[in-house]
Amino acid sequence: MSMWQEVINLENYRLNFNNYYAISGLYNAFFAFLFSTFIYAKNRRNLTNISYGIFGFFVGVWCFSYFLWQISITEKTALFWSRGLMAGAMFITIAYYHFIVSYLNLIQKKKNSIIVGYLIFSVFFVFNFTSLFVPEVRPILGFRFWPKAGVLFAPFLVFWFFYALYALYLLLRMYRTSSGNAKNQARFILIGMFFAYAGGSTNYLPWYGIEIMPIGNYFCVLAYMSLTGYAIIKYKALEIDTVIHRTILWIGSSILLASPGYFLIKLLLPWLKTLNALWVTIFSMVLFHVYLVFFRHFQPKVDHLFRRRKYDYQTLLGKIAEKISTTISIEDLTKQLLNEICEAMYLRNAVFYVLDDDGSRYHLLGRRGNDQVDGAIQINTLEIFTAQEREALPLAQREISCQNNPLCSWIAEHRDVIEREQVEADPQYESIKQQVLTCFNDHNIELIVPVVVNDQVNAILGLGKKENLQSYTVKDLELLKKLGQEAGVTVFNALHYKDLAEKERLDEEMKMGRQIQVNLLPAEIPLTEGIKLRGMMFPAKEIGGDYYDFVDLPSDNVGIVIGDVSGKGVAAGLLMAMAKTAIHSFSGSSLSPKEVLLRTNAILQKSTKGQKFMTMLYLQWNAPERKLTYSSAGHEHILVFHADSGKVEAIMSGGFMLGMIPDIAGFLEDRQISLKSKDKVVLYTDGVTEARDPQENLYGLEKLIQAVEKHGLKPADELIAAIKDEVYAFIGTREQYDDITLVVMEAT
Repeated sequence: MSMWQEVINLENYRLNFNNYYAISGLYNAFFAFLFSTFIYAKNRRNLTNISYGIFGFFVGVWCFSYFLWQISITEKTALFWSRGLMAGAMFITIAYYHFIVSYLNLIQKKKNSIIVGYLIFSVFFVFNFTSLFVPEVRPILGFRFWPKAGVLFAPFLVFWFFYALYALYLLLRMYRTSSGNAKNQARFILIGMFFAYAGGSTNYLPWYGIEIMPIGNYFCVLAYMSLTGYAIIKYKALEIDTVIHRTILWIGSSILLASPGYFLIKLLLPWLKTLNALWVTIFSMVLFHVYLVFFRHFQPKVDHLFRRRKYDYQTLLGKIAEKISTTISIEDLTKQLLNEICEAMYLRNAVFYVLDDDGSRYHLLGRRGNDQVDGAIQINTLEIFTAQEREALPLAQREISCQNNPLCSWIAEHRDVIEREQVEADPQYESIKQQVLTCFNDHNIELIVPVVVNDQVNAILGLGKKENLQSYTVKDLELLKKLGQEAGVTVFNALHYKDLAEKERLDEEMKMGRQIQVNLLPAEIPLTEGIKLRGMMFPAKEIGGDYYDFVDLPSDNVGIVIGDVSGKGVAAGLLMAMAKTAIHSFSGSSLSPKEVLLRTNAILQKSTKGQKFMTMLYLQWNAPERKLTYSSAGHEHILVFHADSGKVEAIMSGGFMLGMIPDIAGFLEDRQISLKSKDKVVLYTDGVTEARDPQENLYGLEKLIQAVEKHGLKPADELIAAIKDEVYAFIGTREQYDDITLVVMEAT
């Protein structure tokens, strides 16, 4: 009988399910082929996916040959499949090295080493079918057909381990230098690689007659691909987006709903056995209908939890349009629209742009689900942006310019939904393809929905992938186009209502806030032994939250206060008024600065519930001891000018802002500053250090210290004026944004 007749003769194989070596090879082969095909199919044009597919194919060949070798009952078939096993093993390492190089984007640098590797292992592949590689099989570990290593087997192992260790080195280097999601991906691929090669290497020891239990057939494939699969599911390794874990959970949860019926029947089985067929049938029908009610009640909840609910499109459209129709605030409308559309269609993320009054650009107003944690999009995050907050975003994200932009022209002309898959495949989008794909990539979206009113697109709704990764259907596109038309009127009304309401509100707030702020400033400066006080506030155009004050204390001492409230307008003014009342009330008692701040914090926190806060410095001057005792609640530095040296000492005030949390006792402490004659203490708010010039450069603490040292020998009122002149000279033609407040204390 020839070799091929031996190989194809099924009588020469015997499958024994107690042969764990054989069974492990079979399921490893199935797993390897299935997993590598999945990776390759996800992106057949990507070199990383292609190289992983090649690697998985040869792993599958190795495992399947291992299975057939283990169930062989003749020497010829065992020898043939051991050589088949090595045919797969020949290219596993070089294919894996190819995958790591592609994964790390080193393909151009390492191209020659990949080619040389494939050539070397091709040579070994040819000799694999000769006695130079596997001359015979022999009994080892109770199995009578274990391969014997030929003279070329040792050189093969040298190259095999060289490429394995080289791949390990490259991956380890990437792991050490990367961070965030990339580091998490590399961690699990690295751990899996260790298990694979550590386990797989033990398979070669019996070839040299070393009787050690090989563990590679159990762990090398399953462990590595399981860890790689986890990296894909959890951290989107290989740029693969999948919802396998959610689907498995949904199936498991759905099956779990059937468990009450199973346990009920199990419990009643002894009783059911006593009934005749008629009563068993009646009981079964009653139980079926009861369970049907139970299932219909809970299954939609499970479907919704795992984003698999079926919904009626027309009902969905009516509900969303109805919910947003009465909203007159564009911010509230944006919140509702993004929330409703994401929840209804199970979208991972969405963005909303509105057209500027001059029609020159669409600016970002809100987005949902754009944040990522460990590579996973946080779908419940919702952000609504003010003009100032938008400026902190990259230009590509905060606006879509309409100037010479084919995308805007196309939207204005067609007023139709644009989908990524259509743009990539349909020639009619060729003129706008680049702009659309760039916009989609910037915002991680798959769809643009124009919001239309009176044939004008006054807003754009961008939608991301569905949470179940299903594609948008034709029915989806029809729904979204209608939704854009329905929302158009509401968005138009909200935009115009906001303009009028905002102008009236700002005008009123400007008047009220400014009056509150002026009334809070000290009407006169107290005269106190040993110290001269001066304070000034230079208001910006917009109402700020700066506050300073002087408080008469017992024994002719004085308290000095400076603070800065978060935010602007009437709300900031009211918080300042509360703080002033509290300070004046508590300062009358013989309380330390720390105790005064603690009691003030309790009042502010109770009133604001942590929604607003303020920083504050409170100092008490003790004339007999010529000392300042102070406590800080997260305010700016204290600058002490020493007249004898002409130098400024910048003291970090520390502490924790008022109004955020109920108890800040652990953050505050009383400290003291001793002053000599002509020494000065300068207090300020962030309007000084955060003043900007026309080029957006900050004035900063260093320039303020230089100004104090330059003018420190001047009297207190002249020193304030000099610092003000320095700051305004720096600001130049740029509009002052925040209030500038200064307080100077001069020891006499």
